[in-house]
Amino acid sequence: MGYLSENTFSLAEELKISVYKVCPESPGDIPAIEVLVTAAFGGPAESKLIALIRQRKESLTSLVANDGDIVVGHVLMSSITLDGPGKFGGIAPLAVAPAHQKSGVGSLLMNQLLLTTRDEGFDALFLLGDPAYYARFGFIPSHINSEYGADDAFQHLELRPGCLAGDRGTARYVSAFAEGDV
Repeated sequence: MGYLSENTFSLAEELKISVYKVCPESPGDIPAIEVLVTAAFGGPAESKLIALIRQRKESLTSLVANDGDIVVGHVLMSSITLDGPGKFGGIAPLAVAPAHQKSGVGSLLMNQLLLTTRDEGFDALFLLGDPAYYARFGFIPSHINSEYGADDAFQHLELRPGCLAGDRGTARYVSAFAEGDV
């Protein structure tokens, strides 16, 4: 009747393709996130930052990517403050386990975060990162000043067009960034 038999595995299993699932961070994910972020960044600074943001309840969104029951990626977003009204988020950090880098995990996390923030009514998102990588998601070098004095690495994405027009002062991250070792 068909080409599939009772002994045929799913296409993903047969081709050894990883199927990643993105979901909100759970308390059981925290140790794995610490290990993967430390490995992805080559040191503990970003893991300590995440722990401080989590401890202070300053995290707005924290997503993990799982390969089966293994956490292979993580992204965290906290608030950004600008002069004037608006709802702004700061993405930091985005981390993928070294063995899963360049496999689409980072893009999957970013795309889910963008969907979530649009649904939640955010006006704009900010991040500090590689402009060549983040351009694929629509981020551009920001004309807004950053409290860290970054150049083209400080980028924004307007989710509500025109919301960043004019002088909006300096973008300020949650307090954990100023106290962290990043």
